[in-house]
Amino acid sequence: MSHRNTEAIKAATVEMSEILEQTGKLTAENRKEAKLMSQIAINTQKDGQSMKIIAILTMIFLPGSFVSSVFGWNIISFDVSEDGSQSLVISKGGLQIFLISFFTFTIVTISGCWIWIWVWNSQKSLTLANADIQRSGEDEKAVEEDSP
Repeated sequence: MSHRNTEAIKAATVEMSEILEQTGKLTAENRKEAKLMSQIAINTQKDGQSMKIIAILTMIFLPGSFVSSVFGWNIISFDVSEDGSQSLVISKGGLQIFLISFFTFTIVTISGCWIWIWVWNSQKSLTLANADIQRSGEDEKAVEEDSP
């Protein structure tokens, strides 16, 4: 009996050391994958920040470009007099209309983007909250099913 038990213990020990070795390999692979995922998350965050900067610059300059193209009619022009000298001619009220339009469109554009981001974040947080509630409900069901 003792010899059989010894052999069984040796076999179990060998099997356990193989399992431990495989577990160690899996743990090392999981750590590598976690580092890779961390790096991907950092890179994604940097890309997101770059995109925010581009979006902000676009929000600032796009309305001005639009207004400039619409009001590109000789608001400011250079006239050449008969003696060859140039003079700057600003249309009366044209520059004021341009500036008012530029700032109005810029404020409307930035406000619209802020509202859109606020709504999107609100919906996102609601979705995450609903997912958490659903997950906790599933966990409770699993516990109820497992209990006698």
